[in-house]
Amino acid sequence: GNLGPFANAYWGHSTYKFTPEQNLIVLSHYLECLRIQRTAAQMMAIFGAKNPHPQSLTVGGVTCVMDLMDPARMGEYMSKFAEIKEFVDRAYYPDILMAAKAYANEPSVLNDVGVSNLFCYDEFLIGKNDHLFKGGIILNGDISKVYDIDENKITEEATRSWYKNDKALHPYDGETEANYTGLVDGESIDGEGKLAHSKLFDTKGKYSWIKAPRYDGLPMQVGPIASIVINYAKGNERVKKIVDEFLSKSGLPLSAVFSTLGRTAARMLEAKVVAEHTMDAFNALIENLKTDQETCTKYV
Repeated sequence: GNLGPFANAYWGHSTYKFTPEQNLIVLSHYLECLRIQRTAAQMMAIFGAKNPHPQSLTVGGVTCVMDLMDPARMGEYMSKFAEIKEFVDRAYYPDILMAAKAYANEPSVLNDVGVSNLFCYDEFLIGKNDHLFKGGIILNGDISKVYDIDENKITEEATRSWYKNDKALHPYDGETEANYTGLVDGESIDGEGKLAHSKLFDTKGKYSWIKAPRYDGLPMQVGPIASIVINYAKGNERVKKIVDEFLSKSGLPLSAVFSTLGRTAARMLEAKVVAEHTMDAFNALIENLKTDQETCTKYV
């Protein structure tokens, strides 16, 4: 009558809104998604030959598939894509909609999203000079204004990174002279639950080899939440239609995007937008193969 090892973490607390039945639905879809994830990797391999980390990329695109015009490859891609889209429509979208309704008044998931500066580049070319997601900048969560990207304002800082020069520099001018300061003495809980002396990261000093990217000196958020919010604010109809439908069904206000719940929804909405328009890109590829042998990387 319950989810065994999953039961304790999914209900019995005031902030857990799903019923056992709803949790069973979500769990079954999670397990199914392991298979769907594999199918998505296979789709990538059709054009890229390997997943993850394809190693045959050149300027202009993926060039490892010599028999790109083989109809069998196109048919395989279409059948796998149909499986992915079916899962997004049948499981992913309804699950997030169910969560949105259940948690619509739960403060713990409607809290501030943190950094409300958003950054998105043009993404997913689906036709000549036609990107599914358009680039832009939103500052301080103000969706009434979307600014164009000025790449000269992009910098990397090393204040907390193990490099000598802390100055904010453009990536082209970046310096990577190491300044490893090591770990500091501290205390942590060991495997037996006892306090033990150990070496820890110095969070007040330098603690990483990764630099901190900034835009005009500001931290930015990227990813699905940026892609969805920026394109909604820009009036991108492909995005706006899907977001408006979700907001209508869930009863959530647009302001809910700047929350944990909104971030979770944005991941699904991006997948939904991509699923709705993947065939646009695929059909453009087919037409290009039929009529044009020039806009591709030449084999040498």
